[in-house]
Amino acid sequence: CHNGHQLPSLFLVGAMKCGTTSLTQQLFDEWGYSRGVKFPDSLGWSDEKEHHFFELDSRFKKGLDYYATSFPPCGEHVMTIDATPNYFYENAHKAAARIKELYGPERMRRTTFAAILCDPVARAHSYYYHFQVNYGCCKDGKTFREYTRSAAHGAADKINKREKVGGIWSIGLYGRDIDAWVEQVGDFTIIPAVTYFEHADDTLRALVAAVKAKSGQVGGKEAASHAARAPTKN
Repeated sequence: CHNGHQLPSLFLVGAMKCGTTSLTQQLFDEWGYSRGVKFPDSLGWSDEKEHHFFELDSRFKKGLDYYATSFPPCGEHVMTIDATPNYFYENAHKAAARIKELYGPERMRRTTFAAILCDPVARAHSYYYHFQVNYGCCKDGKTFREYTRSAAHGAADKINKREKVGGIWSIGLYGRDIDAWVEQVGDFTIIPAVTYFEHADDTLRALVAAVKAKSGQVGGKEAASHAARAPTKN
């Protein structure tokens, strides 16, 4: 609790197009997690799931007090999550270091950090259709195969130099992002997307139990009162 607001004891930091929305929505709808609050600024996107604080310089400089305002009031049974997938990928080291800086050692020890990761090719496929449908990309009519082939041009050399090679491939290079998070926070939980989509109830039950054990919180719903439902959103 900070300035009357319940800071998250769970960060789901990625990966984009691997199921972060589905998992978070289930925590909200079925496991008693409280939704976040949109920032009252025009500095960048934010909503009840994605806070986009630690990767944006303009927000981060406002400090922990401002970050806390994007979460509900404190309460014994209030549990919150920041599920911003942009904390992975090219922002991994910066976001992890900034959370560590603002949270401090004691709060860090009570916080769980996790990422849900999917097959990189399946992730690229989802990425392609997401941006095609929602943002009108790929208007030149390129198929997925043609688009990925053009995006991969020169990628190998850039990857070797640890340079950005375009989101459709770079976001699937999980190793360096995991390394960045482990370097800053130590314990880091990997949730295989295939396990989540095939066994959502068991996956969420284990995650919620782990967060409660580490944070000491008693909020959310008990497993016995939870009605199992398959993931529906991505």
